Amino acid sequence: MKKLGLATAVLLAMTGAHAYQFEVQGQSEYVDTTANDKNFTGTAQGTYYFKNVDASKGPLAEAAFLNQASNVSVAYNYIKYDEKDTVNVESHTYGVKGEAYLPTPYLPVYASASYNHTINDFKDGVSDDNGDRYALEAGAMLLPNFLVAVGYTSVADQISLDAFGVNKYGIAKAVGESVAIDEKQDAVTARTKY
Repeated sequence: MKKLGLATAVLLAMTGAHAYQFEVQGQSEYVDTTANDKNFTGTAQGTYYFKNVDASKGPLAEAAFLNQASNVSVAYNYIKYDEKDTVNVESHTYGVKGEAYLPTPYLPVYASASYNHTINDFKDGVSDDNGDRYALEAGAMLLPNFLVAVGYTSVADQISLDAFGVNKYGIAKAVGESVAIDEKQDAVTARTKY
């Protein structure tokens, strides 16, 4: 019984709010509709923060933002998609991203840059496809914990995805974003975060 109590105490101590400097995220989706047959995705992302992130300031999911923690991230996304009699593709997306929060005498400023590369291996006779995607974003913290940012995204190939977007929002939104950009190849974004 003492071993169980000790194991429980250690587990509870590890789940408390502590500072952290490295974060690993992952997700997987299973897609089964009438158009396709049992397809899935898998995503992994690792983030290194240049200073400790104090997790006691608020929700754990927002701790890095609340701490204005500059970071660098890498991500990988795997997709296996097979649509009846039309598309059969295996896709790999690799990404790297950096975010910086810089104090200034007036307002803290924010900058972000990301690069993603997608490799598509079509199994149904369609030629294989590779695509790059770049994104830049700049903004300012107008109030404490209130970010306003504008950005530019270049999607040279509409099949190239944002590995970080797949991890955060899911495959349907990430594909929809590339489809919405369509052949324009360039998109300007504006967002707020509070």
